Amino acid sequence: MHKYFVSSRVHYCRLDDGIVMLDLKSGKYLSVGNEELTALAPIVDEWGALSSESCRAVTRESLDFAETLVAAGVFVRECPPSRSFSSAGYHCTAEVDWDPFNPASRKIRSIDVIRLLFAFVKSMILLRTRSLGTIFDSTHTRKLRESAGSRAPTIDEAAELARLFRRMRPALFSAKYKCLLESLVLVEFLAQYKTFPSWIIGVRSRPFAAHSWVVYDGTLLTGNVDNTKAYAPLLSV
Repeated sequence: MHKYFVSSRVHYCRLDDGIVMLDLKSGKYLSVGNEELTALAPIVDEWGALSSESCRAVTRESLDFAETLVAAGVFVRECPPSRSFSSAGYHCTAEVDWDPFNPASRKIRSIDVIRLLFAFVKSMILLRTRSLGTIFDSTHTRKLRESAGSRAPTIDEAAELARLFRRMRPALFSAKYKCLLESLVLVEFLAQYKTFPSWIIGVRSRPFAAHSWVVYDGTLLTGNVDNTKAYAPLLSV
């Protein structure tokens, strides 16, 4: 029997009406409905458990569809290496107190401004010149390298930095419809303070939408919790 594997550059999650995949090389999303999933489950190594009809007979149409996905780089014919980071994210249970008059808020220093500018410029260059896969890989590698053997900042320390970021960010760009940019800039900003959160990509259907958010120790550092609940986590870095 023909057997296919999901490429290691592709991350996916199961939704009620099928599967949504993100190709980190092209940065494009691909949706496979329940009917197509049922047809592909018997021949895709990771998908057998995702369909109640994984023992269904293989058809020529399903093989042709699989070959189309091979040509697109979504499927491969041999078992790929393990993904560098998780294909599963998680929802957060709390969010930062965004009150600018919160006693925990400190004054913005010149070094904070410089670090935000650096994070913004670097993020813009990365998004224009690198694939999402390259960006996520380098972010993951740095997180493992820099956090090994060092003291992890407390959630209060991370929240303070997130508040600083949120107060300064409007001077550079609006976060509306720019959740990916906001998340990357925050991740790059926090890295300069040796703080390494989880960067999550999530999706929803009906209508389709993708969202990006940043979490540290179960606390949301961007946006609000109610908004992220509408999205199924697809990957976490």
